[in-house]
Amino acid sequence: PGPWTGAGSEWSLTLGEALVERADVLPPYPLLVTVGQDDGGLHLVNLEHLGVVTLAGDPERAKALARHIAAELALNPWSTIVEVNVIGVGEELAPLDTLRLRHHTDGEQTVPGFVRDVTTSLEHGWGDPDPYRAVITASDGTADLAPLLAAPSSRVGTALVSLAAPIAESTVFQVDHAGRLTAPVLGLDLQAAGLTSEEAKACAAIVDLTRESEPVKVPPFEQVADGWRALADQAGGLREELTHIREEGPAGDGSLLPGAAEEYVEAAATTFEDVESLAPVVPEPVRRTVEEADPTLDEDVADWFNSDSERPRLTLLGAVNAEAFGIVKPIILKRRPYIVEILAYLALHPKGATASEISDNFGIAASRARTDVSALRDWLGTNPRTKTPYLPAANESPVYHESGVKTYQVLDVLVDLDLFRRLRARGEGRGAEGIEDLKTAMSLVQGMPFSLLRAKGWSWLLDTERVHETVGCAIVDTAHILVVDALAKGDVDYAREVAETACEAAPYDDICRLDLVKVAAIEGHGEAVDKMLNDDVFNRTDDYLPPIDPPQRTSDIARKEGWGSNRRPN
Repeated sequence: PGPWTGAGSEWSLTLGEALVERADVLPPYPLLVTVGQDDGGLHLVNLEHLGVVTLAGDPERAKALARHIAAELALNPWSTIVEVNVIGVGEELAPLDTLRLRHHTDGEQTVPGFVRDVTTSLEHGWGDPDPYRAVITASDGTADLAPLLAAPSSRVGTALVSLAAPIAESTVFQVDHAGRLTAPVLGLDLQAAGLTSEEAKACAAIVDLTRESEPVKVPPFEQVADGWRALADQAGGLREELTHIREEGPAGDGSLLPGAAEEYVEAAATTFEDVESLAPVVPEPVRRTVEEADPTLDEDVADWFNSDSERPRLTLLGAVNAEAFGIVKPIILKRRPYIVEILAYLALHPKGATASEISDNFGIAASRARTDVSALRDWLGTNPRTKTPYLPAANESPVYHESGVKTYQVLDVLVDLDLFRRLRARGEGRGAEGIEDLKTAMSLVQGMPFSLLRAKGWSWLLDTERVHETVGCAIVDTAHILVVDALAKGDVDYAREVAETACEAAPYDDICRLDLVKVAAIEGHGEAVDKMLNDDVFNRTDDYLPPIDPPQRTSDIARKEGWGSNRRPN
């Protein structure tokens, strides 16, 4: 399909032009799989084209390569139409994918079936095979199957990978004890891909663990918190013990949504549980405590939006970036994304970090960490209000004066994520008057948080702390309150603006998606409502599996709104 041009070997698209996806086009090489790498990068082979492959050489290294081939075919997005059959090898991978990967202990019971299917396909000369198959075996018994695949007269979509004795007319991949793979007929000399038995078990366990997950509450700040952090969780919501449960009837001005819960459930795509959890009643003493805990918030927000302010800024609620006005050393020009990541690491750890902690999290030597922090210090410059660096030396930081531990801390740097959480916390504390704080918070969102991260960086965030996921929840919850409030007040235009911003920031979240559907329904866009419900809610799938059942909240709202049909309009 377009935009392929010429003989199909070139592809071009004008920047900004939308690429039309073709759901009816099958992957051209579903049995394409990685077998190794060299200095030039990864090498993949099309098993379907080769037909029959023999893995020879060191038995353990050959088994490791077989496991890797099976695992990759079971997980590659272009291999979703492949049925992977492992016989006598790779039993550790059985939990990896119960639909695409099938483990057999005995080839004598399964290979005859493959032979029949391939023979039938060859006789009839059908088009695209259904299904495509990979047979990866460590046992004999493939004598009848191999000749059919060695030189097929038509496309059969089946490949055989054997660990048994070399098969005539097969492509031999020789793997030595050091893991070196050679295949002279293909001109390959590579470091072989492979999975040990323990690695295969770990991979299967990780994938299996991600299939089902239970919702968890947003955690509090891990480090000893003070100021506004002592009153809120990591999403900026006030801690439950500081709020009161809404009673029946109007909640009053102590709540972000002061009317009766029924009023909001009627006006918006929300539930009683949403209103109770997101807009509790905040006692007046708590409001004063929240406001007093963050006395510089208004000044900091004003500086963020003031283009003339020379306070350093760190953007996390969108494409990650930073702006500073100090000395720009060559490392800043050549390694800016890396230095910005160090700034983000320190900014997200208000109690600071030692050179050793930076070293561990960035995989660099402690001496390198000190040098890089020094470059960051010069770039951030000096705070004109305190006449001290925004990033003091480790033995001049507040934590060092308190504990004697040499610690790097960034001070007074503006971070949009923190401003968002501070505004949300104060907004909730102010009750009905706090809606304006929430509006200001949403104006900070510029897209999907923590996007365009440095390649091969940010492991400290993505593997352990996962603040980027918590932030997504904060944006969705804040946007939902604003949409509910706006629709109750009849301000459909603002409700749409906020819902669209939230959908851009959290594109897979049902809450903001249903908010946008509700807005479209109020505006009378019936076809758009049907399309969004079908494509983005009821029939949405993020992998090759069928659509999952909607969460209970989604089902309840759909029932309340009368959005029960999953059929597309004619």
